[in-house]
Amino acid sequence: MGISKFDKNAFTYDLKPMHVERAKAVADDIKSSIRINKDWHIADFGCGTGLLGFNFIEDVKQITMIDVSQNMLDILKEKINSLNITNMKILKMDVFNTNNLPIERFDLIVTLMTFHHIQDIRLGLIKLKSMLKNDGFLALADLDEEDGSYHQDGDTVHNGINQEELKQFASEIGLRFKTSNIPYVIRKTIDNTQREYPVFLHIYQK
Repeated sequence: MGISKFDKNAFTYDLKPMHVERAKAVADDIKSSIRINKDWHIADFGCGTGLLGFNFIEDVKQITMIDVSQNMLDILKEKINSLNITNMKILKMDVFNTNNLPIERFDLIVTLMTFHHIQDIRLGLIKLKSMLKNDGFLALADLDEEDGSYHQDGDTVHNGINQEELKQFASEIGLRFKTSNIPYVIRKTIDNTQREYPVFLHIYQK
């Protein structure tokens, strides 16, 4: 999916109940898997309109919301201002096209439904690892590998993520696999047949 389509989808993204439910389910699973500290600074990578990150507002000291879609971030900014949220900041950044990654290092990075849109998954893991503190956590949730029917328009890079391959990449770059789960299952009707698309969650530690 190109950036322009993310920008277009920004205006209706929060109106889909599934998106809200999925983010809440993933956030709840992250919280049950990691003992989050109130002093933590965390980041939401590929944050979009903030549906995942908003679930951590009361749990941490600060949240940095990272995305490349200006429209998504504009909507996120409106939400932050309207709710008077003081511990969330926005960072527009394409981590693959810059060497100027955030100076700050995070205790936890969360990401949801982002990596199957990334060409080089291994490089994505390398970039996020470099943004973590020592012993920091990466909570990566994404679409499990599927047959291509989920994105029928073909507007994606990967048809989901192969979990074993993901774990292998993470191991190669020095991220320790901690646990995995299926916090949410997306249900879509394809050709008059209901299909299920699991969303997995992997927890890694630097």
